[in-house]
Amino acid sequence: MKKIISYLLTLLLLISLVSALEIRKGDEVIIEEKLNENLYATAGSVSVDAVVNGDVTLFGGKINVNSQVTGYSMTCGGSISINAPIGKGAHACGGDVNINSVINGDLITGGGDINVNGDVRGDIRTMGGNININGKVDGDILALGGNIDINGPVKGDIAITAGKLKINGVVEGDVTVKTDKFILGKDALIKGDLDYTSEESLFKEEQVEGLILKGEVIDRKFPVALGIGLKILGTVILLLIGIVLVLIMPNISNRLANNIKKEFWKSLLFGLLTLIVVPITAILIAITIIGIPITIIIILLFIITIYLSKLIVMLFVGKLILKKDKKLILPLILGIIIYIILVSIPFIGWIVKLLTILFGLGSITLLIFSKKKWR
Repeated sequence: MKKIISYLLTLLLLISLVSALEIRKGDEVIIEEKLNENLYATAGSVSVDAVVNGDVTLFGGKINVNSQVTGYSMTCGGSISINAPIGKGAHACGGDVNINSVINGDLITGGGDINVNGDVRGDIRTMGGNININGKVDGDILALGGNIDINGPVKGDIAITAGKLKINGVVEGDVTVKTDKFILGKDALIKGDLDYTSEESLFKEEQVEGLILKGEVIDRKFPVALGIGLKILGTVILLLIGIVLVLIMPNISNRLANNIKKEFWKSLLFGLLTLIVVPITAILIAITIIGIPITIIIILLFIITIYLSKLIVMLFVGKLILKKDKKLILPLILGIIIYIILVSIPFIGWIVKLLTILFGLGSITLLIFSKKKWR
């Protein structure tokens, strides 16, 4: 089964790379000459300073797109700035995401601080801690965040769940809001209906031309208590499985953790590819009747692998801190504690979860394709 999965992954990776592709990597990548093909780059710092007639896929600590991209843009890094027009659409995930130019398509973002200063010709779908949308939006806005400010005009509908939401622009469509605090600024006008659920709200009825519907705030004490109990149980189970893993397979566990250190960016890339390719593989196999049982097996193995991948990253983090401790149990426990603390932080916890899965999956994939295999 391992060989089958490896073969399918390799096949789909080759298919995805058939189109023209310019690959750049290193500590610093700067694109200074015009490209008439798709660009893939991974580095500590990536800067696109020339026109790219194609798509761009960029991974790095700091990413700047300073020249036009005629196709799609996909970026993931610590700090991201899109300072030039994107021809078709953009995906951006990072600690700080700044969209300072026109996106001629949909914009999908996730991060700690997200600022959309340029116009978006399609929809916006975003999740983050602090979200500011200052440009014109031709489509809808779907957002989940801590503090959200919408200052530009919106032609479509708005659906938002947030800690605090302030709208200070004209909205042509309907607005659906679930928030602790909801504010309509002095320049705000909702031409459609307003359906809001909020403990605190500040607006005038004349600022809404359509119907105004107020939802009931539900007491969530019991679900919160239940959620805490489930989190504690999940942590205990995670710890027990992790201890069993490092005791039964100490060498493999150690290699997987070291893979992340030695092949940091490659682990992230292969993790992302695996997260995309495996579900596609399962769907393609499921098309045939004979392939349905294999699809079920692949999905089950993938779910198990995702769960184990988190433990690999926790072990890696613990080993980074406890460098002198050659045993694996104590670093694993420390890594689990750090993980629990980080994912509990509002608005960045989901980013930590995603990166943990990506790095863990990438390390496992690298080991599968390693010449040394499981020795």
